[in-house]
Amino acid sequence: MRGLVAQHSAARRAWIVLSVVLAIAVSARGQDESSSDGGEVGIACPWFGVGGAVRPGEWAGLRLAISDKSGSPREVLVRIVVPDPDGDRVHYERTLTTNPGVQQRLWMYLRLPNRFDVNSVLEVQAFEAVEGRDDAGQAVFASGRLLWSQRIKPRRVVGRTEGMLGIVGSRPMGLSRYAGPPDQVRNYLPTGHERTEVVGQISAESMPDRWQGLLSYSVVVWNEGLPASLSVDQAEAIREWVRRGGHLVVVLPRVGGAWLDSGNPLSDLVPRVVVSREEGANLTRLGPLITKDSRQELPTSETVQVMTASPGAGPTEAIGILPAYAGSEGREKWLVSRRLVGTGMVTLVGLDAASRWMTERGLPDAELFWHRVLGRRGELEGRATRQGGLPRAAIGRETITLDRDIGDQIAKGEAAGKGVLLGLGVFVLYWLAAGPLGYALLKRKGWQRHAWVGFVAAAGVFTGVAWGGATVLRPSRLSASHLTVLDHVYGQPVQRARSFVSVLIPRYGRATVRVGGGRSDGSEATRNLLSPWEPEGGSGSGFPDARGYRCESTSPDRLTVPTRATVKQFEAEWSGGPRWEMPRPQAIPGREGEPRLRVADVKGERKMEGALVHNMPSALTSVVIIVNVGQKNVARSLNGPGVRTLLSQVGVYSLPADWGPGEALDLGLVLDVTKIGTPRGTTEADRFFQEFLTAGRTGRSDGPGVVDADTTRMAARQVALALFSQLGPPDVSEEQASFNSGERLAQRRSLHGYDVGVWFTQPCVIVIGQIENGPLPFPLESATGAGEWRQIPAEGRTVVRWVYPLEGSPPVIGVVTDEEG
Repeated sequence: MRGLVAQHSAARRAWIVLSVVLAIAVSARGQDESSSDGGEVGIACPWFGVGGAVRPGEWAGLRLAISDKSGSPREVLVRIVVPDPDGDRVHYERTLTTNPGVQQRLWMYLRLPNRFDVNSVLEVQAFEAVEGRDDAGQAVFASGRLLWSQRIKPRRVVGRTEGMLGIVGSRPMGLSRYAGPPDQVRNYLPTGHERTEVVGQISAESMPDRWQGLLSYSVVVWNEGLPASLSVDQAEAIREWVRRGGHLVVVLPRVGGAWLDSGNPLSDLVPRVVVSREEGANLTRLGPLITKDSRQELPTSETVQVMTASPGAGPTEAIGILPAYAGSEGREKWLVSRRLVGTGMVTLVGLDAASRWMTERGLPDAELFWHRVLGRRGELEGRATRQGGLPRAAIGRETITLDRDIGDQIAKGEAAGKGVLLGLGVFVLYWLAAGPLGYALLKRKGWQRHAWVGFVAAAGVFTGVAWGGATVLRPSRLSASHLTVLDHVYGQPVQRARSFVSVLIPRYGRATVRVGGGRSDGSEATRNLLSPWEPEGGSGSGFPDARGYRCESTSPDRLTVPTRATVKQFEAEWSGGPRWEMPRPQAIPGREGEPRLRVADVKGERKMEGALVHNMPSALTSVVIIVNVGQKNVARSLNGPGVRTLLSQVGVYSLPADWGPGEALDLGLVLDVTKIGTPRGTTEADRFFQEFLTAGRTGRSDGPGVVDADTTRMAARQVALALFSQLGPPDVSEEQASFNSGERLAQRRSLHGYDVGVWFTQPCVIVIGQIENGPLPFPLESATGAGEWRQIPAEGRTVVRWVYPLEGSPPVIGVVTDEEG
């Protein structure tokens, strides 16, 4: 498909020549539309992004304040125009019934361009709304008279390679360390990889009313504000965001049970636990989770919320993550609990991380506490960094952007390649026939004086050949290629997917494309997203006949786009009922009971029990299976300066062959889990997560059953992206005398929020596999002339990540050695 992208660029240049008059007319018209002297509507933007922060190349929510100065209510259409990669203009629109004299809030949602920065300006326009119909014939409000326009600028733009974490509240709770050292000027962590922008001061009142407003945030930590203050739309936005993979962490307040009350609009997301308020608690017992300094005196009379599973709670509705007490008592009484919701989760924290004592000391230590809640690893500051300098290995690392080549993966080029070869062949034959060979033939016959006739004849013949060949080779059918990431948690009723798609639309005019219904039977559609997408390093140029097209800001699941018989690239966010039959436990002959997976203790040794089978469209390739039996026990010996190991006890395995549909996979036979948690097993697991950043240089050989960690290959990069937050950090120890050129800095741009790192905080089995040259796992449809919808034929790579939650097993707080962890 790469050639069709070249053809796409050539078509743009042709349109520049053919459409210059139209371009001048369009630009003049745009100039007229952008001017206004009415001033009938006031427009302000108190929040440019949730929390006042946005990230380029992603959806953002802008909260506007609209005030109408007219004498009576009316419908007003609000529009923000953003150019797409083809130079066309996306009109993000939403209507509002005004209340004159009253300032009204209005959330607008749009996808920001890749090159958006703090100097970029957006223009918000307010029109008198008039009834009309869109290109699909549906009744919509259209723009009438321009009432006012206002230019707005962002206040805080996060780098594309940086993560985002939101705090609902005013206290940092130790989370600010994820942003790096206080004097951080780089867009990465000197002692790790991805820097996280910590966005605080978010209030319940300023939460968006659609889930895409939270899309940039992989984690939101809620400490202040009552959930009951959320509107119905705000609560549904949070609920949808969690279902689609968001992680909501609630730090319970000291008093009141607002999150456990029936009046909480998010009560169906909260873990089913009984909370006991323990006053006068001595935090010394929790010291290894709070601070590395064993000399630090901890409060002896604090308030701690202790949680136990409610009677009747299901296995995924109340999961213990961290214990509230040292020793075995903490197995049943939890400081941190969790509930799984769709592909996301909600976590309750009973430690008052926002107390004055914690805030004054910058605690709890993120490496000790928050790593074990959020699924992170590694040092956030090296010792040299804390002393004011950067470790030698922290600077100058080679950067590897793991999702850098999405555009190459979805480029359509087969037909264009044939066209180029045809054109080259026709030209060579024409040059020979009309030139030296033709003249030599005429000379032999003594017909040199008729050379001009031969030239004209050759030109005519080869013009016909070229025209006919181009007609035959020109694509005539709608088709697409894609790269898709598909997630599913066993036992949950939804899947989610992010897909990058190149759609070849072989006609001129307009075409309507939509992301289909949320459920497999189409009976209920969730709020899916469809937006134009620009690959990394895009030219930024476009067609001169730029046209505008509408996008409903609050429910942008379809677009009617201008077409020029070439490709249009989209990014789709889909969630809905399972459409593919993902892996599931299968009964093993001779074993009784419901099919399930578990890690059993057999005569003092761990043994994996259970079998899996799937019925996806084709075989899974490059299959990696990760077994996590739980977090390592909590002790200061595991958390001293310089720790670089995983905080979980895991085993990593690769299948020696592809895993076909209907093929039973007995995990007890293919996975040796006896080494998990042993010194050797811990070393092997740490080495695996480090090799993604060194493989390809170390001479490590491939072979059956060996995990491919060579990130020069696409399959390995997809595994690394899935495990992004667990990739090995660089060696920044003071003993390192020189820069280790074998280590790399890992980054991502287009797949934030799509790693499975949070699953390293609880026991589970993770399967990562890839389906090559397969269909889309969700409906992407185009409108027909008869008003019906048809599936767009698509082919490409789908990266499947499937998680099976095992029985919860919180770690033990105690004094153990590294080898015992």
